[in-house]
Amino acid sequence: MKPILVIDDDDDIREVLAGILKSAGYAVVEANDGKSALDRMFREEAETPCLIVLDLYLPVLSGWDFLAVKERYHRLAAIPVLVITGSRAPLGGLKHQRSVVGYFEKPLDLDSFLQSVDRAAGGHRVR
Repeated sequence: MKPILVIDDDDDIREVLAGILKSAGYAVVEANDGKSALDRMFREEAETPCLIVLDLYLPVLSGWDFLAVKERYHRLAAIPVLVITGSRAPLGGLKHQRSVVGYFEKPLDLDSFLQSVDRAAGGHRVR
């Protein structure tokens, strides 16, 4: 069972997202910045995520930089990404990211978010 990797530096948001995804039947792993997320993916081969939920504005390694590194590794490049952000800034650069399959502003519309999760990772539910 491949987990969904939730990357957000806000502990409360990350924990709420993880709880929602677990309630929807998904296995979840968490990271609070882009560097620790990449370290996890390189270290834990057996837990390559089926989907990444990524905040863009992170400490240590931003979501933008995380995407740039992820795209350079064949094993990671195909993992779909749902971007979440609290920013209302123009994010046109996301169009050029092959693996980004959706974009959501905080606060999330949970129904739309879960529908996107189901489309991107639906075959990986625990139940």
